[in-house]
Amino acid sequence: MFQDITPEFLAKYERYLQTKQELKPNTIHKHLKFLRKLFNDALRMDKIEYQHNPFTKYKLKLEKTTRYFLSDEELTKLEEVATVPGERMHLHKMMFIFAAYTGGLRVSDVLKLQWRNFDGTHIHIAIHKTKSQLSIKLPNKAIEIINQFNRKKTKA
Repeated sequence: MFQDITPEFLAKYERYLQTKQELKPNTIHKHLKFLRKLFNDALRMDKIEYQHNPFTKYKLKLEKTTRYFLSDEELTKLEEVATVPGERMHLHKMMFIFAAYTGGLRVSDVLKLQWRNFDGTHIHIAIHKTKSQLSIKLPNKAIEIINQFNRKKTKA
């Protein structure tokens, strides 16, 4: 019940997620954010009163993370790794390199790309995780990779 979830309960739940489930702070934040959304929805629908929302007294903790990217030299070294075209390892290597050239496109988004998403210079997709529409101008290296797999161009 909503009244059972207090700031003290949230603190205990956070400790449980941290110690027993061994979750990191940002994953714990994701779990608590879901609960906070339920309370915010309940407030909007007049199911609870403002003073019964434990999140007015309990602040979620979020750690700043640093993302690391491959250097140009590292990406070039990956491109130079010898693989056999047509084999799975070559496909995986090219997908990874393509994702890197698109600014770090997730593998789930690379896997769902279709030719209709590519207009010659850009890819246009709805990101799987966020459902947001994205248009990415591809650098020449990414276009070269796409063209390697274009059956129409390779048969011509």
